[in-house]
Amino acid sequence: MKKLVWAPFFITLLIAQDNNLLFSEYAEGTGNNKYLEIYNGTGSDVDLSNYALVRYNNGNDSPGDENLYPLSGSLTNGEVYVIANSQADPTGILPYNDDNGSSIMVTYYNVDDYLGLIQDSDNNGVFDNASEL
Repeated sequence: MKKLVWAPFFITLLIAQDNNLLFSEYAEGTGNNKYLEIYNGTGSDVDLSNYALVRYNNGNDSPGDENLYPLSGSLTNGEVYVIANSQADPTGILPYNDDNGSSIMVTYYNVDDYLGLIQDSDNNGVFDNASEL
């Protein structure tokens, strides 16, 4: 049974590595012990200013409910970028936080919230959730 569970994940990871960044880890622990991890398996360093995180609360998905968090900096191929809640475990989570606090609000999620990673693929300076998510 483990092989059936592992194989689809492994195939997905290989496909995603050829194309773009991906969420490699998502944690929703007790209280504010929450973080997101973004992995770069593209084969090249990536300029994060072309990316944003989007969060919709409580299962909503209309444009008026969108919370957008543009990223900045760069992410080296094979590395991860971690965004942790500032109130997370100070010894188990926060030492791994790469965010400067500008995207920290994205970690105010729970089980019925929608999270996405958007790339400004047409380089027009606008993150279009409908076509670029």
